[in-house]
Amino acid sequence: MLSDVMKKLFYPVLLALLLVSCVQQKEVIKEPSVLKIVPEASKGESWRAHDIKIMVVCDLDADVELVDTPWALVTGSEVTGSGQTTVTIRVEANDGEQARKGMVVATCGKSSTVATFTQNALGSKLGIWNYDGKGGDIPFEPLKFQTSVRRYSDGTVASRLLDPVGQKFLAVKGLPAKPTPGTKTTLTLIQNWMDAVSVESEREIEIVKTGDGKIWLSDGDAVYVLKF
Repeated sequence: MLSDVMKKLFYPVLLALLLVSCVQQKEVIKEPSVLKIVPEASKGESWRAHDIKIMVVCDLDADVELVDTPWALVTGSEVTGSGQTTVTIRVEANDGEQARKGMVVATCGKSSTVATFTQNALGSKLGIWNYDGKGGDIPFEPLKFQTSVRRYSDGTVASRLLDPVGQKFLAVKGLPAKPTPGTKTTLTLIQNWMDAVSVESEREIEIVKTGDGKIWLSDGDAVYVLKF
């Protein structure tokens, strides 16, 4: 049995404990002191299906999502350093006509930051596309440029793109008479249009597709759409 004195002390304390337990504590939302995505913008991504890796820098856990980018998917997230998380994004092939831009949003608390990436299109217009890996293009100009195709007795084909006034040219030699899309073959590339590429070189180039009197060739990040 509790004495009167103990009762006077016990019941107020018990009541206070019950009141405290019934009061819902508000969750304190922490805000990051650092939140950024590296790189903030990426241009000239290949038209092919491939992975893009970005780094989220934050001193707290951040949620990462793609916004208005149905052709890409976040497939992985790995802590690669103190406050650094590497996020892997898988993009689908873009065999359409227009380049497209994706948006990545990293959110922590009430803070958020945005990064973008641009994927080139395979396209269908004659020309040299993404020759520098950064979206550099040389589109065919009908009133300025010329094209020609030469078929040799050994069954190989050469396709040329010429700028007579500017004295620029691109020639791809050694194309098979019946090219097979999806295969790679060693071709001779002779050109003076791209500073980063040798004037003449033997290169392993993929035949992407053919049709409508044209051939699509993939030379690393560059795409040549030539008359065939």
